[in-house]
Amino acid sequence: MTGDLAEIVLHISQDRGVSASDPDCGVNAMVNYTLGESPSRTNHFYMNTRDYKVFQVSASDPDCGVNAMVNYTLGESPSRTNHFYMKSVSGEICIAQDLDFESRSSYEFPVVATDRGGLSTTAMVRIQITDVNDNEPIFNPVEYNVSLRDDIQTTTAFAVVLATDRDSDRFGTISYKIVTGKDANLFRIDRSSGELFVTRGNFLSRSNSYHINVSAMDGGGNKCSQDAQVNINIINSHMPIPLFQQSTYSFVVPEDVFKNSIVGTIKAATSDSDQSNPIRYTIHSGDPEGYFTLDSTTGVIRTAATLDHEVTGVLLLSVQASSGSPPLYSYAQVKVTIEDRNDNAPEFESTTIRLSVPESAALGLPLYTVVARDKDSGDNGKIRYHLASGNFGDSRLFAVDQTSGHLSLSKHLDYETSQRHTIVVSATDQGDPPMSSNLTVLLEVQDVNDNPPVFERSEYFVSVSEALPAKSQVRTTCTPLYVLVEGQCSLVCWSTLRLMTHSTLKSELNSPLGSNSFQLSIL
Repeated sequence: MTGDLAEIVLHISQDRGVSASDPDCGVNAMVNYTLGESPSRTNHFYMNTRDYKVFQVSASDPDCGVNAMVNYTLGESPSRTNHFYMKSVSGEICIAQDLDFESRSSYEFPVVATDRGGLSTTAMVRIQITDVNDNEPIFNPVEYNVSLRDDIQTTTAFAVVLATDRDSDRFGTISYKIVTGKDANLFRIDRSSGELFVTRGNFLSRSNSYHINVSAMDGGGNKCSQDAQVNINIINSHMPIPLFQQSTYSFVVPEDVFKNSIVGTIKAATSDSDQSNPIRYTIHSGDPEGYFTLDSTTGVIRTAATLDHEVTGVLLLSVQASSGSPPLYSYAQVKVTIEDRNDNAPEFESTTIRLSVPESAALGLPLYTVVARDKDSGDNGKIRYHLASGNFGDSRLFAVDQTSGHLSLSKHLDYETSQRHTIVVSATDQGDPPMSSNLTVLLEVQDVNDNPPVFERSEYFVSVSEALPAKSQVRTTCTPLYVLVEGQCSLVCWSTLRLMTHSTLKSELNSPLGSNSFQLSIL
């Protein structure tokens, strides 16, 4: 898999007895990931291969020994499901279940890197599933019975065939073609709309019926496994065949309309003024969920169920008009567009996250990227981020980019002042009225070695017996820090003091005492 390489660097610092300005101080967690190109037929295979490595994260820790060992885990996220798993040692994120773009096109979940010292960092992983051409066009219905007058004009569409494809973009774009039938040259089809026409007029009376097969192919080259069969019955021009006023209709209806609301009206007519053979309308195909009803006598289409733009944005119906006995038929296509309304608030993957940030974190660099999704489209689905609240009062320590969601510092953190902060980030869409939701960020400040050692007192007095033998311990209570003691007396040599478990300092006498007092400088 090839693609662009993106790198996220997160910093965690912990006290190791060195200066915070030391370049080796802290833990640098690096998340490296490679995103693939749009899948071809070759990488269509791996997109649905279990245990395939999607990408790999890696973290480096300058500590030594077991504290430098890093384990990786997938953080909890309501939307992650069980489609991915992570190898704790290598940091590889792999596919656990087959992916399907048509069922779900994206996943977001946190990745947590934790060292053996207990320090951790979190990064948000966003996986966008790229559609591949894994669906073929399907005709619904697969058989059309059409009544056709022998004097029909070459510019009049006498039927419309319809196929659908679950894939997106060009993979879901369908073209039609007449493929078989001994009289196929007598008809033509619009490759895009599926409308059928005769190639020339006044020739159809030589036969009572014709049969042609129509094939559908999508933009990726997949053909339908079952062609549509069109049975054409030729009737005399004086017979009252119902003809639609339009071969295609287009209606727009908002998703929040009430049931039984009018969507639109279709109309067919015959040349026969005799009302004894009225026209009857039916929905032939395209509405398996029963969203609409069609009045069989008036041609009025109404809503029969609750509509949802996020579930189905466009429906293509095949409608039929029939008249007489035996009935004569004609068909038309109805496109119903479900118009979006701002009925969904932005949603975060979780309501609360926890972050650990060193107090030495730089200003302006992203600490974390908050991500919310809105199921609505257009402005109703456009999200802006802002800080809703925090415990920092008038001193605004944090900032969030309203577009990217990058959370950063606007002022330096100080562990000695405050070890924890609670930040509430709000995501608001651009609908009218707008809708919003909140994410609570619990931020823990990590201490770094940014303060020099301070003794509790400026002077310490110790009494030592002159009979004390060499190599004896001299003890005094002191601040538990690493310090260096040096002496100027020729009779005693002092070595580096070592920290004891009971908060005492120890030095060893290298020769017997021979003076009443000594003055030491502790540096």
